[in-house]
Amino acid sequence: MSRPPEDRGGELRALFFESANELLQSLNEAGLELEARPADEEVIRRVRRAVHTLKGDSAACGFHKLSELAHELEDALTPQIAHARGADFAELVLTAADSFGAMLTAYQRKAEPPAVEALHAMIRKLLDGPASPKSAGPAPLQLPAQFAWTEYEQLMISEAVHRGETVYNVALRIDPNSLMRAAAFQLIRNVLHGSGTVIALRPEDNVAAATVEIVEAALARRKTSPALPDSFDCLRCASRTGLDRGDTGP
Repeated sequence: MSRPPEDRGGELRALFFESANELLQSLNEAGLELEARPADEEVIRRVRRAVHTLKGDSAACGFHKLSELAHELEDALTPQIAHARGADFAELVLTAADSFGAMLTAYQRKAEPPAVEALHAMIRKLLDGPASPKSAGPAPLQLPAQFAWTEYEQLMISEAVHRGETVYNVALRIDPNSLMRAAAFQLIRNVLHGSGTVIALRPEDNVAAATVEIVEAALARRKTSPALPDSFDCLRCASRTGLDRGDTGP
């Protein structure tokens, strides 16, 4: 005999609360790590995965305010903002864990979740701060590309070089006046993939592109391919800020 829908819903919520508490513990641990290493991209990715999971699971359980808050928070969880805002970014993650915890407690008690205005204010502050195009003014023209590739990506670059390919580090600045940054990033990504083999790309997805200024890529090409700069002539949403040979092999 099957259980009534309300029983299945109750079981789903019980599993959600158990999983959510583990996610909050992960957020707290990541926040403490970010206090020491605010630009650690692996920790930032872990935070984004936890928040993304919390967003989807809470929506599935009907906890829409929690899901909407997690969605809002995702916009601020970028390496660029972390690098620019340091301690404020770590504080955001820790505050988010506390705010999510308070909301979960309210949901478990079948009460109205708190407004958590402090977290909303922190998100707005980071998105409108120096890492955002709104207040950066002409400064993005001077933003240096970092090309901070992971150990695995560096290995892939070395393998491409040994295959006889040329590897370029490419940096493109998204037009600060663009109203559709995610679309601009997608266009840049399409052009990059049409120009060679993309070994590494920063940012890694359209969500992070909403606040990014510089798109960085490690691009492998056959040595018989046409000159690389010509590949970007079609772009009107971005300008090239850096291009150099990223290969160090023979």
